Amino acid sequence: MTLPRLADVPLTAATGLARDGYAAWITTTGLADRSKDTYTERVEDFLTWLAASGDDQHTAALVEPRARDWAVRDYRRHLLTERKTAESTARLAMVAIESFYTWLGLGAPHAPKVVATRRRTAPRALGEADQRKLLRSAEARGARDHALVALAVHTGLREAELACLDLEDVVVTARTGRVRVVGKGTRQRTVPLPTRTRPLITAWLQARARMPGTESTNALFVARGGRRIAARTIDHVIRTTGRQTGLEISPHTLRHTFATNLVRGGEDLVVVAELLGHSRVETVRVYTLPTEEQVQAAVDAATVDY
Repeated sequence: MTLPRLADVPLTAATGLARDGYAAWITTTGLADRSKDTYTERVEDFLTWLAASGDDQHTAALVEPRARDWAVRDYRRHLLTERKTAESTARLAMVAIESFYTWLGLGAPHAPKVVATRRRTAPRALGEADQRKLLRSAEARGARDHALVALAVHTGLREAELACLDLEDVVVTARTGRVRVVGKGTRQRTVPLPTRTRPLITAWLQARARMPGTESTNALFVARGGRRIAARTIDHVIRTTGRQTGLEISPHTLRHTFATNLVRGGEDLVVVAELLGHSRVETVRVYTLPTEEQVQAAVDAATVDY
């Protein structure tokens, strides 16, 4: 499709013509349907941004190579620094835009890589007050959910690991408690149970014994009828329990909370890595970084009141 007199129409009209023309052209290519859809979406987003950010009478970015390069660089910077888009997503957008400009007849843009500078912080974790709120909310949901949420907070197990636990994997005595976990790559580890968590496990085991159908399964956490609980159900339970207290969380938030509690308590990173099931200590160094709240507090404390 040719776009005659593109430079003579307002930018909003020009981007509309270009969008429709590209969408029609890409259907004739040999790309997979999913790739066609992705390219079309990325190009449409670029053109929408271009129309919103430029002079309505200026269509240079669609007709001049130099303006094309400036526009593509600015758009990539917009994705990385303003939208906080992942670099892999920005790269995909660049591939789609290169396809668009090649079809337009201007050739591939010259856009040297722009590296977004991002301040690294520790993964989001719950503070003590929110942990209490969450556990109290879980208690109100019953013995199973109380034990499940507490185990997630106090051991850092992934939802899949929680779902795979069998009765013999959890040992609770009057003085000790531990959980045997089969993690990623069938790596096994043992995580001690805190004193406060053991009675919750015991209470759930007692309630579980009274449930019909549980005699035919060895799963620790079960649903109605004695079926092993699925990982997606554990995810739902944790998210729902959080929302009941105004918290938007996931099972991984609780895993981060467990790790953060250990690091903030002065635990050695080797121990933290072992408890989380990581083979490399470097993986858990992220928990030594400041949190968003700590960074904000530091900035507030350094601000002069006037």
